[in-house]
Amino acid sequence: AKSHNNIGMVLSAKDEHTEALIHFRQALKIKEKISGPRHPEIATCYDAVGGALRDSGKFNEALIEFQKAFKIRVAQLGKLNKETAVSHNNLGTVLLKLKD
Repeated sequence: AKSHNNIGMVLSAKDEHTEALIHFRQALKIKEKISGPRHPEIATCYDAVGGALRDSGKFNEALIEFQKAFKIRVAQLGKLNKETAVSHNNLGTVLLKLKD
């Protein structure tokens, strides 16, 4: 999972978001098998998928992924956690793009 995530990050940095998305989704699939669907690490995977979608201009799809991350973080970490704040920021960024 870590290798897929790292490859996805490199591809995203190169603006190859479609390819990055493939690796981020693979990392998500592996981590879900290992940790279960509600683990905070899964929220991080959803953020990576959402980020690749956002950077590809697929804001509605990105919003769905960021919402999944947010729900996990609120449930597992609470509303006042710094990682939950990251989710708030990601949601806000995409909602602003959708408004444009």
